[in-house]
Amino acid sequence: MAPSRLALALTTVVLLHSSTPSVAGDSTTSSVLDTTSAVAAGRRHGAWSWPEVVGMPVKEAKEIILRDRPGARVVVVPPGYSVTQACRRDRVRIFVDAAVPPTVTHTPRIG
Repeated sequence: MAPSRLALALTTVVLLHSSTPSVAGDSTTSSVLDTTSAVAAGRRHGAWSWPEVVGMPVKEAKEIILRDRPGARVVVVPPGYSVTQACRRDRVRIFVDAAVPPTVTHTPRIG
């Protein structure tokens, strides 16, 4: 069974943090705990994709994406619409179905 996204994120945080030299009196433990609690609370600043929003209504998905990437330009793409292949680091496309209200059909990601 593959490790969960949260477990991978926590491992990355711990590995990155433990590779930096420790200075006497620094708050190494508290910064790891602060980052861990942010991930556990659903805040993933700097996220590149949002698989957890597939199947959600567009409004909820957009709120989650903007919480993780406040400066993102979120574009809703209706079924059958074509999109450019140009990659933009500030854009997140949300592909939706024809249901009312529309729901997310593919994993939104930066690009």
